[in-house]
Amino acid sequence: MQKIYGHEGNKDSSYHYALIQIAYKDSVINQKRITEFQNLSFSQRLKDIDEQAKISEEETQRKQNIQFALIAFGILSFSLLYLILSRSFITNAKLIRFFGVVALLIVFEFFNLLLHPFLERITHHTPFLMLLALVFIASLLVPLHHRIEKWATTRLVEKNIQIRLAAARKTVEELEEKPEMHSLP
Repeated sequence: MQKIYGHEGNKDSSYHYALIQIAYKDSVINQKRITEFQNLSFSQRLKDIDEQAKISEEETQRKQNIQFALIAFGILSFSLLYLILSRSFITNAKLIRFFGVVALLIVFEFFNLLLHPFLERITHHTPFLMLLALVFIASLLVPLHHRIEKWATTRLVEKNIQIRLAAARKTVEELEEKPEMHSLP
């Protein structure tokens, strides 16, 4: 048919418009395919970006959890070291109180780090409500700290007195066993 209607001498308008329609239809179909391909590639890019953001967020959360675990381990290590050293060495009550205050500050700030994201969600970043929540936490920690400090100070001071008395008894016994070394000529 194209040979009959398509040569130069035949100027049939219906054939001409049919060719335009076919070209237009092909153009529209090609444009649709291009648009679909672009939509698919855009969707894939969005998925990739979401996956990267999720991976990044998980990595950040994992690092934060590791840091929290290390801080908790450090607090426990500090407490154990403090108790071990206070039982084996002679210390005074002022030093015990000082380390007690340092421990209270560390524990309070650790709770602050742990609870801060939770408090932000509850209070919607309102500074006044955040302050109230932190004051409430401190009002729970401070009396607990004072009770523990009083108990630890009393117990450690008694232990130090016992260590000093034991050392003094040992020294006196050693001196009584060897009177000839300490006698005057």
